[in-house]
Amino acid sequence: MASLYERKESAGAPNVVVEESPCLGGCKQAPCVAIEHEEYEGNIGLEGMHDDELTARLFYRIVTDDDVQRVWDAVENGIRVMAEEEDDDDDDDDEY
Repeated sequence: MASLYERKESAGAPNVVVEESPCLGGCKQAPCVAIEHEEYEGNIGLEGMHDDELTARLFYRIVTDDDVQRVWDAVENGIRVMAEEEDDDDDDDDEY
């Protein structure tokens, strides 16, 4: 948890919340990390997840710094993609 929080702070990402939660249902692959977004219900899948993780919408066995970096890279990419889509939508609105 501390590693994710440190990455969030280093990235200056005030809209990202890092918090502990009760069991996510993947105990055999623990520790797990789930990503939520306020516009969606439940956990979301992100590019960078393995196939089994994407199906479950959980990152599995997040133990090492490399594991944490994989999660953080997926989060940053998701933020970037959503921002680009929002910009595209704004550009489309400007055309009318």
